[in-house]
Amino acid sequence: EDATERPGSALWKAGLRAKHPVVMVPGIVTTGLELWAGEECASGYFRQRLWGTMSMVQKIMINTRCWLKHMSLSPETGLDPPDIKVRSAQGFEAADYVVGGYYVWSKVIENLADIGYDPSSMHMAAYDWRLPAQLLEERDGYLSHLASTIELLVERSGGHKVVIVAHSMGGNFMLFFQQWVTQRRGPTWVNDHVHALVKLAVPTLGVPKALTALLSGESRDTAELGMLGALLDHHLPCRARRRLFRTWGSTGSMLPKGGKILWGALDDNDPAPDFLAEEQERAQAVKGMLYVEDRKLDADEAIEFMLQHAANETLASDGQLLKYRDWFSWGLREAPFPHWPQAESSSHLLGNTPSGTGSMHIEHGPRAGWTNGHGPSVVGESKTWYNPLESRLPWAPNMSIYALYGVGKDTERTYLYRRNPALADVEEEKEQPGETEGHDDTVSKEDFALDNTTPLRGRG
Repeated sequence: EDATERPGSALWKAGLRAKHPVVMVPGIVTTGLELWAGEECASGYFRQRLWGTMSMVQKIMINTRCWLKHMSLSPETGLDPPDIKVRSAQGFEAADYVVGGYYVWSKVIENLADIGYDPSSMHMAAYDWRLPAQLLEERDGYLSHLASTIELLVERSGGHKVVIVAHSMGGNFMLFFQQWVTQRRGPTWVNDHVHALVKLAVPTLGVPKALTALLSGESRDTAELGMLGALLDHHLPCRARRRLFRTWGSTGSMLPKGGKILWGALDDNDPAPDFLAEEQERAQAVKGMLYVEDRKLDADEAIEFMLQHAANETLASDGQLLKYRDWFSWGLREAPFPHWPQAESSSHLLGNTPSGTGSMHIEHGPRAGWTNGHGPSVVGESKTWYNPLESRLPWAPNMSIYALYGVGKDTERTYLYRRNPALADVEEEKEQPGETEGHDDTVSKEDFALDNTTPLRGRG
């Protein structure tokens, strides 16, 4: 047996064949972005990659300021700045590789092809990952197009429901999509069209590293790109990255959810709950999520500190974070979810509504939700749709969910910031993007052997 044989090839020999259509949903930063309209400094770059492939690296090195201007979103609208249009690449090439040699979806696509899949039975749901789902639907109609594509795949396959494979932030987008499509196309849509949801390293309850990316532009990921990472760090130092990250409305979906109940309180009696008994000594060392000199902050306080830090900034490009509270919610629902309503197509499965809960009915329309006639919408406002702690999963008793994560790699869990006295205060620094600059803070981290991105608690 050839030890290098692809899994797909081995499965083909074992008799496995394509059946359920497959929809792939990339994560943050793993979909290529192309220039469709830009300023004079970007002339000649029409439909070339501003994000993804070596074309991105070339453009950063040639004119960092121009690249940053086109990759940033407007702090007023959360969309493209005037006269600039950047859109997601399409097709499988949109997310097969980030840059040459660093594959993302290429292996999945190749192995699916081994067992009979082709473009008629699988779809890459590429999107502009800089935008929150609300604006992505408003600008591009992404959620509507995805729902229609899934319906077509199910129809063309003879009624076989789709398998959605979502990576990283793409899994968070799917939480939002399931709520959105349930409201727009009916309460049984997910159950009728989705056979399984496969979550690859999805930070369902958020990741602490999202905090430091927005607070100081700290990013360990570039260090893993070797020489390429060193080049990116030189041309895109921390403060330039921070300003860029803060214009991307989607990043709020990655912030830790559940507060101190899920991530641990600061007192000795309630440390981080995601540690085993024999790990409690280490758990005591990471009771806080963020240590800023003499301040120790739990998850909720760390998010508030980061948002307040943005509010105090004098740079207009940092203003995007001020809208995060309109788009996202990171808390816990205090009351139990009401019972599911009965739908005609599912009443034989749900049975009668338990006594005492009131009769449930379904409203239809673009803003409709499930209500019991006198209470708030069961689904809730769209800002809770990213958060399964505040917005329940859709009614889909026949859908399977698989969650896959790596192990054995250091994964960031808590951070310690110390002021660097050699640099002026952050609010007073007004250096231009692209200039060589130092870190305004010294950052140290407490790591745990998981998948390098999502700590145990963030997996939900």
